[in-house]
Amino acid sequence: MEQRLIVEGNDAIALANIFQKINLKPPQGYNNAHKFQKEFVVNAQGIDNVTTHLGALLKKNINNIGVVLDADEDAGIRKAQVLNFLLANNFYTITEIEAAKIIGGGTLYSGSQKSTLGVWIMPDNNAPGYLEHFLGNLIRGNDALWPYANDVISKLPEQKFSEVKTQKALLHSWLAWQKTPGMPFGQAIQAGYFDLNNTSVSDFAKWFSATFKLEQ
Repeated sequence: MEQRLIVEGNDAIALANIFQKINLKPPQGYNNAHKFQKEFVVNAQGIDNVTTHLGALLKKNINNIGVVLDADEDAGIRKAQVLNFLLANNFYTITEIEAAKIIGGGTLYSGSQKSTLGVWIMPDNNAPGYLEHFLGNLIRGNDALWPYANDVISKLPEQKFSEVKTQKALLHSWLAWQKTPGMPFGQAIQAGYFDLNNTSVSDFAKWFSATFKLEQ
């Protein structure tokens, strides 16, 4: 069984570490870490390439396909882009589109003799943002450094990064002040810096489990 997860960038590394920590089974046929990274995950290297990869996989009738996109400034625009692409290229009919299921907030498309396609818009399918917003939601409510990071960033004498990149600056600043400073997201997840007993995680896990066939 062939299955694929399309991501814009390196999101899959953080997500794979979350799945491991919550004991979510890997997709069938991809329980080997190397195979997961090299075969299951498709790094589109940018939003502009996502539909190119998606179209190629749908034409191959890959059994199960997941797409994780960043909402950036508007989740509705991202949803519309995917929807218009699917309809314009006759991958799914209007009837099949209208019958799509909402699982954990993400969307699941399917049809007779067609791929099962799951679409998740980071961070939660509604709010603007990206992976760093998803992870920011997993910071514990009693964490003293997170509000401090927000205060520091807001008072910078000069802000060289764009407004849309503020969350990236916040999260990396916060990670720089941990016991082991500057850990990458995946390692920080493994180290327990994030609260995975969170509805954001459980919602994403529900969508992922519905999109893919997982190992038993």
